[in-house]
Amino acid sequence: MRNLWIALILLMAMTVDAQATSTDETASNVKEVTVFFAGAEIVSEASVNLVKGMNEITVGGLSNSIEVNSVRIGTSNGTMVSAFEYELKPAKQDDRVKQMQDSLDASLAELERISNDIRVESEFRQTLTNVILNLRQGGQPEGKAASADGLVNTLEYYERTFKTTENRIFVLNRAVQKLQKDIAERTSRLNREKTVRGMTQGLLKLSLAAPANGTCLLRITYYTPLASWTPYHEVSVDGIDKPVKITSKAKVAQTTGTDWKQVALKLSTSAPTFGKTAPLFSTWSLREQPQDELMAVAYGTKRRFTAPSLSNILGDRLMREQESIEEITPQPKMDDHVEVLDNPINVTYNIDIPYTIAGNGNVQNIELRTQEIAAEYKHYCAPKLDPQVYLIADLRQWEKLNLLNGKANVSYDGTFVGETFINAASTGDVLSLTLGIDRRVAVKREQINEMTGKKTFGNDLKQEFSYRLSVRNNQSRPIKMVLKDQYPVSTLKQVEVQLLKDITPPDINKPELGVVTWEQEIAAGESKTYTFGYSVKYPKEMKLNL
Repeated sequence: MRNLWIALILLMAMTVDAQATSTDETASNVKEVTVFFAGAEIVSEASVNLVKGMNEITVGGLSNSIEVNSVRIGTSNGTMVSAFEYELKPAKQDDRVKQMQDSLDASLAELERISNDIRVESEFRQTLTNVILNLRQGGQPEGKAASADGLVNTLEYYERTFKTTENRIFVLNRAVQKLQKDIAERTSRLNREKTVRGMTQGLLKLSLAAPANGTCLLRITYYTPLASWTPYHEVSVDGIDKPVKITSKAKVAQTTGTDWKQVALKLSTSAPTFGKTAPLFSTWSLREQPQDELMAVAYGTKRRFTAPSLSNILGDRLMREQESIEEITPQPKMDDHVEVLDNPINVTYNIDIPYTIAGNGNVQNIELRTQEIAAEYKHYCAPKLDPQVYLIADLRQWEKLNLLNGKANVSYDGTFVGETFINAASTGDVLSLTLGIDRRVAVKREQINEMTGKKTFGNDLKQEFSYRLSVRNNQSRPIKMVLKDQYPVSTLKQVEVQLLKDITPPDINKPELGVVTWEQEIAAGESKTYTFGYSVKYPKEMKLNL
């Protein structure tokens, strides 16, 4: 009998060893992130202890929105992944949420305290008001008789106290306004934090086959749509004899509910959700289409195309073999921290400084690189549209900068002057940047009345319009001035438009656009005047938009 029990115990031990071993949830840490314009590829790592045979492991700390087809799992020490399952679970209350709630509660308590102080002060003010009205009407302080001088002194005392109380209420009301604004902002941030962190958290349930007892390093790669980055630029000019300095930057945000702490960050111009497969034609066979199918297509209820799956879109970028973990050692300084990889389909910025980006949607501003380029500076004005004079920087061979579309904040001589937009998709040889308004150059456009009027020629009317354009350079250096004006372009045979003869000859005339341009240098302190005019001849009965 004793031998039978020993055999049963040994059999149970062997069965347990052969069956899967269950462990508690293991937290994963985000190590590498490649952020696309929309979405991100995340690499998380976790370390688990395994026994020989099958192991059931749960790994948490993943995004709460994952494209499951994109998940790839690397292992070490010969461990094999036999199966995995992605799930969502209710998220634990985050310490940051609790801190934000505690801070909000403290502000609400402070608001209640100040509101009580205002109520007490207001009641006291009302009492003072009643006393002062009584004294002004010749009454006596309660329970006392006083001389005329005593009444005056008493009235002055109560009036001073009233003013002090009024000032105190004013200060308290200002404090209430400030607190109310602070509470509204804190509430908004807290609600956003709760939305991101307070709902669900992603986890993977893994079936791992281990060849021996030991530690296994897991490298989990997946795609999430809950991240993005937007390029923008800082354009600075120290003077019109200096090159333009363009600092490219990025606004990065993510709402995965998991903070990226000290991660190796890459920013890519790829757009995985748009697909990377070139379209191919299939045979277009004509056939008679039933009426109900025609209606379905017309109203968009018939699906005609199938989008490729994300695993095909990402391609072999995510098709990694099982691999061991390599430690990344960040380098110590900044302008050399960004490696720009430019290939035919995208640009990738590899940043070797570890970054921390909160999972609540707060924007992290990241500097990518600074470049300088020679510029040709000019002053530009089209006074018919806008009398302001703009300083323009023309950049040649700008395509070598590999800029991206984005807004640009412009500063001149260390002072912020405005915002412009860099159109990296421009096909022109010159990229023009508006650097702001230069108020030291004045332009005035006025009509010359003696050269403007109507004349009759049989059944036709001829109208003449003349203008005087005045430019003055109030700077201490010469400038290149570009001045433009406009005349109408006729699209009707019976309407004739001509430039007047007695005008300042333009340097450029584009009759197809009806735009004339003067490009001339104006010396320091110099003024120049240009005359410009045109005539329009048309039938009397015709009404034109002149």
